[in-house]
Amino acid sequence: MFSFRMSTGSNFLDPVVINMVEFCRFFDLISRKLVFRAFFGVLNLLWPAKSSLDRRSISTDSPPVTHYQNEQCRMTIRCYNHIHFNLNRLTSPVMEALLIFILMITLTGWLLSNRLLHKERALTNRLTTRRDLLHKAISASHAGVFYYNPKSNRTVWDENTLRIFGLSGPERDIPPGTWEGLIHPEDRIAAVNQVGHQPDFVGNLFNHTYRIVRPDGSIRWIEATAYVLRDEANHLLEIAGFHFDITKQQLSEETLRSSESKAVMATVAKTQFLANMSHEIRTPMNAIVGMIELLQSENLSAEQQRYLQTLQHSSDVLLRIINDILDVSKIEAGKLQLEHLPFNLREIFSQCLAIYTQASDSKDILLTGWIDPLIPETLMGDSTRLQQVIMNLLSNAFKFTQAGHILLRLTLKGSGTLNFTVADSGIGIAPDTQAILFGRFTQADDSTSRKFGGSGLGLTIAKNIVNLWGGDLTVYSALGAGATFSFTLPFHLTPRSAVSYGGKVLLCTRYETLAKLWREDVYAPPMEWVDSVAQFDRIIANTDFTAIIVEHRFPGCHGRDLIQRAKKAQPALHATLIGFEKYVYEEQFHRNIDKYCARPFFINQLWDADFIKMAEEQPADLTPKWPNFAHLRVLCVDDTPSNLLVLSGLLKRFQISAATADSGLKAISRCQTETFDLILMDYEMPDMDGPDTTRVILKLAHLVATPPLIIALSAHVGSYFEEHAYASGMRAYLAKPTRISALQTLLEEYFPLS
Repeated sequence: MFSFRMSTGSNFLDPVVINMVEFCRFFDLISRKLVFRAFFGVLNLLWPAKSSLDRRSISTDSPPVTHYQNEQCRMTIRCYNHIHFNLNRLTSPVMEALLIFILMITLTGWLLSNRLLHKERALTNRLTTRRDLLHKAISASHAGVFYYNPKSNRTVWDENTLRIFGLSGPERDIPPGTWEGLIHPEDRIAAVNQVGHQPDFVGNLFNHTYRIVRPDGSIRWIEATAYVLRDEANHLLEIAGFHFDITKQQLSEETLRSSESKAVMATVAKTQFLANMSHEIRTPMNAIVGMIELLQSENLSAEQQRYLQTLQHSSDVLLRIINDILDVSKIEAGKLQLEHLPFNLREIFSQCLAIYTQASDSKDILLTGWIDPLIPETLMGDSTRLQQVIMNLLSNAFKFTQAGHILLRLTLKGSGTLNFTVADSGIGIAPDTQAILFGRFTQADDSTSRKFGGSGLGLTIAKNIVNLWGGDLTVYSALGAGATFSFTLPFHLTPRSAVSYGGKVLLCTRYETLAKLWREDVYAPPMEWVDSVAQFDRIIANTDFTAIIVEHRFPGCHGRDLIQRAKKAQPALHATLIGFEKYVYEEQFHRNIDKYCARPFFINQLWDADFIKMAEEQPADLTPKWPNFAHLRVLCVDDTPSNLLVLSGLLKRFQISAATADSGLKAISRCQTETFDLILMDYEMPDMDGPDTTRVILKLAHLVATPPLIIALSAHVGSYFEEHAYASGMRAYLAKPTRISALQTLLEEYFPLS
């Protein structure tokens, strides 16, 4: 508000008190037609929706008739009427110019102030909206807001914080000591000290977790996150932040930690159990494998050698089963690794089939295989793990196949991928069971292990090995229609060239599967198949053949007799008798039989001369030549008499006459009076174990200068036992069963012959 005084001549007007809007109304007195219209144009811009002035009612003699609905506009018209009647005689040009100037300044200030007012209102609306969104977000997160001023010791909690702490009511100041009193007694000192020591910290963010005890006695976990405000001297001014109830999260984490701890304890217990079981099984296996190796060094016939080879393969299978169980722990720990060494593929697969000779004979199951002739003989990879997978699949097939066939196929796909397939004609697998088939300790149903045996680990281990190799193991099966397990593995190989075989072969067998498998090989010689004597008689009389292959158990006629009849019809025939070795070995010496092929076999052997290994092709001298280490003085220490017998027998092959001790104490006693170049020390013995015995022997006064070479022999497997052995002073570690080849390598390394 402001006032001013105007005069014209000798007459003075009374003071007129007006505001900004009143100034605008002077414009009508000065220029009733032009300026007045411009002024009301401005009014229309300011109040376009709520003001309406009928300018047609404005005259120079009477006040205008108005229709303003807005209170501010009505006030403006009243001011205009007042000025109109009191200044109606004002005609000075100077006054008119002054009023126009004042009016323009007033309008400009009014417009600017109005624009600022609109901006302020818009900003206020935006801030209000953001504040509402923030409150909604805090409510949605179930967070409580708190404020603390250490100087005034004032603490403010909103309704959410009050609810979290078990209180109620709207936002309010809480009495000093309320927060401290609600903290769990075990967490109170630490929580209070954290807040009290905030000035010592650098930074603005603060977070801590603690427990509270609500008034109803319930315990809750609280997490506080706050912003710390400090002055320039780093003095604490205030803390503002949020409280979160994290009880559910904390309980879940505690449950998880407890479960993890139990799982670790269970894994340790299982690992210890498996290690102990491995030790107990490997100890008698050491004697079995050792005796086999001792017998192999004797002058045996070719047949006896084959028996021992089968026995050795079977013992290897038993060791693989033990290793399978240990592999479960390796798989769980991610420690299963693959080797990359050259191996003979045909030899590995032939060994797999040979192990199941007895099972194939007892069930009268056709066990055979086929290898793509384009696949080279030597590949790079882990032959032990590959054989382990094949053995597990064959074992699974024999468990669920009572008659029919089991086929092993190996085909080349692309330039570097091999496809392995094991198919059987067994009972098949239901679709719902296939989904869980590769789980640990999983079998088709609860009665499976009782009826067929097995631990349910074989397929699990096989799949993990295949996956580790970069392949995939799948199964296709239907109830009553057998099962086919297939997996692919990558190899770096160059396909070899294959040739087609000429001639014409007469195949006499009851197995149609064998004939189908033959025809799948595009390089195989032409073949005619018969499964009865009547068919044989008809075809041998009308068709010329270059070779005949006859099954020992041919229906209606002994295989040997059928070959004799064929030779009478076609004397130039090359005759092969196929059957289990124990039935056909003596038959090979019959004058009409050119050779025999022992089951199980790969069908490639029937026409590929490089694949077939004849008995008469065995080397004449099977007795190996062992180096002479008779000059060495050796002590064998083991608490098992059979192991001492095996060690002594193996060392005799090297002309070593070894001394023995069945305990650690007896070994120490002998070392006090005798000197030895080499001590083979059992790792685990009842009175004093191998490492402790080694420490005592190496401290004997007369052995300090020239200590003996002490080697650990242990049924334990694992890096822990090896490290413990080396730490005691042992120089090497050999896992049982002890192989003669390993002993030879050790002797040649530490005691080289000139």
